[in-house]
Amino acid sequence: MLFYSADEYGFYDKYGDQFYDQKLNILRQQTSNETIIPWASDFTPALCYYQPKKFAEIGVDFEEISSWEEYIQVAKALKEKTGSFGIALPESGDQELFINMLAQQNQSLLDEEGNIRLNTKEAKHAAKLIKEMIDSDIVHFYGAQDAEKAFQESAMFVAGGWYATNMSLNFPDASDKWRMAPLIPFSKENPGKGAVSGGSSFYVPKDAKNPQVAQQFLTFMLTDEECLANALELGVATSNSLAYQTEAAEKKFDY
Repeated sequence: MLFYSADEYGFYDKYGDQFYDQKLNILRQQTSNETIIPWASDFTPALCYYQPKKFAEIGVDFEEISSWEEYIQVAKALKEKTGSFGIALPESGDQELFINMLAQQNQSLLDEEGNIRLNTKEAKHAAKLIKEMIDSDIVHFYGAQDAEKAFQESAMFVAGGWYATNMSLNFPDASDKWRMAPLIPFSKENPGKGAVSGGSSFYVPKDAKNPQVAQQFLTFMLTDEECLANALELGVATSNSLAYQTEAAEKKFDY
């Protein structure tokens, strides 16, 4: 399927400086000539969701943990004391946590030729940490239909910032149990870079019935200040920086 280009439409010439570079760089990497085809919507960092009271039971401040290695030891002690698992992961294998750990080491899953990087020292280190989690029996495995239940039954899990709104709607009784924090540092020596978790963009197919209308609508929706504020209020972490200058960005998330 062929798509209209937001670059050719002039969207980024006019509004590109409003969008976060990290989002635009991800979209540039999807084409061989680094043009941006879609209209950029949301994106969000990968974060740790944790229950502070669980960690307080073993005298640990979660946000003082300095590495994944340290966290594994903390999670083992926590499970022994409280019975709670230290992290929730899909039973089919956790690609996202693996990719997050690669990103912390400043490496992507694919190289410039599109080959999967599994034989690098960074990939081996990430895989070793995840295997250590599994071998330490701190992982709460979940299937396709019970991820959110497993999250609630764990002391910590990793997800995008967008998940906060989901949890407040799906588990209202869990209000005040959870806090959000940056990803656990990769190691004491190399805390690592941030990782992106989730994000969407909009494409306009060449065979669309009203492509000009679609492009005009997307341009309005993704740049209008009121639209951006509404998106934030509904839990959409838009990649347009203007959204975070609106009153909606100042509102407290009571959950």
